[in-house]
Amino acid sequence: MPDNFLKTGRPFWSRLQQSMTYFTVGAIGLVLSSILFVIVRDIDHEKEQAHFERMAEQQLSVVQTNISLTLDNLVALSAYLDASPTLSRATFSRLAYPLIARNPAIQALEWIPHVHNNQRKRYEASAQADGFSDFRFTERKSQGLMVAMPERTVYDPVYFVEPLHGNEKALGFDLASNPSRLEALEKAARTGNLASTSRVVLVQETGNQYGCLVFQPIYRDSLRHETLLGFALGVFRVQDMVEKTGSPLIHPPQAHSLQIAIFDADAKPGEQLLYPKASGMVNVHDIKADFILTREIPVAGRHWQVTVFQTSSASMFWGGRGILLVGVLITLFAIAYLHQIDLSRQAVAEKIAAEQADLAKSRFIATMSHEIRTPMNGIIGMTSLLLDTPLNDEQKHFTETIRLSADALLTVINDILDYAKLESGKFELEQTPFEMSTMIEGVVDILTPRATEKGLHLSYRIQDDANARFLGDSGRLRQILLNLAGNAIKFTERGHVTIEVAWAATEPLPLRFSVTDTGIGIPEEARNRLFRLFTQVDASTARRYGGSGLGLAICKRLVQQMGGNIDYSSVAGQGSVFHFTIPITRLAWLAGTSAVASDGQTSSLTTLERTTQLRRILIAEDNPVNQLVAVKLLEKLGYRADVAHDGREAVEMVTMCDYALVLMDMAMPNMDGLSATRAIRALPSPKNAVTIIAMTANARDEDRDTCLASGMNDFLSKPIHRQLLADTLQHWIQKSALTTNSS
Repeated sequence: MPDNFLKTGRPFWSRLQQSMTYFTVGAIGLVLSSILFVIVRDIDHEKEQAHFERMAEQQLSVVQTNISLTLDNLVALSAYLDASPTLSRATFSRLAYPLIARNPAIQALEWIPHVHNNQRKRYEASAQADGFSDFRFTERKSQGLMVAMPERTVYDPVYFVEPLHGNEKALGFDLASNPSRLEALEKAARTGNLASTSRVVLVQETGNQYGCLVFQPIYRDSLRHETLLGFALGVFRVQDMVEKTGSPLIHPPQAHSLQIAIFDADAKPGEQLLYPKASGMVNVHDIKADFILTREIPVAGRHWQVTVFQTSSASMFWGGRGILLVGVLITLFAIAYLHQIDLSRQAVAEKIAAEQADLAKSRFIATMSHEIRTPMNGIIGMTSLLLDTPLNDEQKHFTETIRLSADALLTVINDILDYAKLESGKFELEQTPFEMSTMIEGVVDILTPRATEKGLHLSYRIQDDANARFLGDSGRLRQILLNLAGNAIKFTERGHVTIEVAWAATEPLPLRFSVTDTGIGIPEEARNRLFRLFTQVDASTARRYGGSGLGLAICKRLVQQMGGNIDYSSVAGQGSVFHFTIPITRLAWLAGTSAVASDGQTSSLTTLERTTQLRRILIAEDNPVNQLVAVKLLEKLGYRADVAHDGREAVEMVTMCDYALVLMDMAMPNMDGLSATRAIRALPSPKNAVTIIAMTANARDEDRDTCLASGMNDFLSKPIHRQLLADTLQHWIQKSALTTNSS
């Protein structure tokens, strides 16, 4: 028995050992393959999540912008009502109709006067005299029957409504008789801000979507409730507000796997869903998806939860399953493969993080530039126009103070945006020919009013060898000199400021600029911090003279990017000399005067005499305030202006009329400025040759390049300054005249 056992036992143990080896190798392969499967699945999941977050952020930004654009129409209407609360019914119709025509999310715009009981008969009689013989103050009973409103202390009836067709029954309806409307009315009157109702099903709604009513109070003066005149009311459709207003969504809603839902966080349970109506969801917690991103957006006193969500695609698991199936065969290579996967994962994560950071910075710069410059254009433009009207001394002083403050704010904004572009590495220098004397004279012309106001002597000197044509970025050189000379004027109470340019052919950096002043000077202990961000000599200097502390830091970055050096010398109480040197190519020496002072005796010659003959100009602009500013500025300059409210209308008007020039905004509904330009360039001759100049709040270099690439001739960034606008129009109209005469 023992012998037989041994004979038969060895093969058994051998097979067992072999089986254990196979099992161990297989188990190791399976474990490693399983680990790789999990890693690959997680990488795919992270990549898909990062992609989702990028797309979701874009969707959320579009939705937020569209909501703001819709509410802006009500704000614009309320501004008219606030300025003239005694508008007639016909005037209200003319104001409201263009807003409704351009925004499909608006179902109606209404005027709701705040009527005291002793005024009721007068309002009812006035409406009846306007042709509404059955007009009376009414309320709705539970059965939906409209009956005469019983006597109350005050009423809030619908008095004007546009469009009138289909809304006749709403005339006279006292909104305060409805609890949800009353709540919003009282909130608007109490806060002085926009106030919205919770969701409602609009009477004329045929598209199966929810709506809301937004109230804007109108007061006689700042005492608010005691002088409440009434409310501007907007009746809005939520789905159209999301999908059709302003910019289109990156992906159509509810298409593919990326979806959008909106909830009213302040609504009662069961009534929070705003969009989409037929989704079956009750609140944001009902969303079941792999990826969810929610942004809370304040909308007229309520908090809307805008949520973008997506379910992971089944295809993202195939890579991991393939590895799991062949894992046993590649066990020997598993460790190397794992290491490679880890490196790839790290590289992908770093790349995604860099892309997200770069996208966020670029989006911030673009958004801030556009959103700040648009209202700044209105402020600066309207104050300039106001200064051209008859004003008493006090009014003129107040208006000039507003204009100076707006210019100062714009300078700070430009400094911040310039420094952000320098930090992001997206700042590129131009290489174009320019004349030194022309560039320096431009700096002196800009700064002369400031110097004259302080009684300073502003002058410049150009060494003969430096009075030449150069190849470089004259715009950035002008920016540096404006900053240095502007600082010199700001910190100098008496004496002079001098700009000098010299050429030293034997030096490695041959072109030298210096700005000398007789100002307060700079103590030696401030040297180490002078060119740092947000830094001035001391706190008292910042309080007395103002400024962001970015100017010298930007100058230093610009000079360094040009390959040069910047420094200064100073004696406290006696003055300073800021100087910088740069490498540059001199193209041709020019003979001529090399020194001019800002004493009012300078003069200039041009090849064509400046004229502002009456020419017809088309303004393509959707913002009502900017339309008014542009029209008034052109009228002051002697031009006749027509207005197109979007790109499609601009193309049609160019087709029908002969314009000397078109001022084209970039961001407009229906058709943007770039598409409109391409459409005009596709028209038959000579319509396609009309001069087109961008006039936009998108002020980045990339925006300029995009506009010129689309076929535009020139670029003006908002806020628009009158002299720059006048010079640009004169240049292109004269150029067009020369071209016509030569042909």
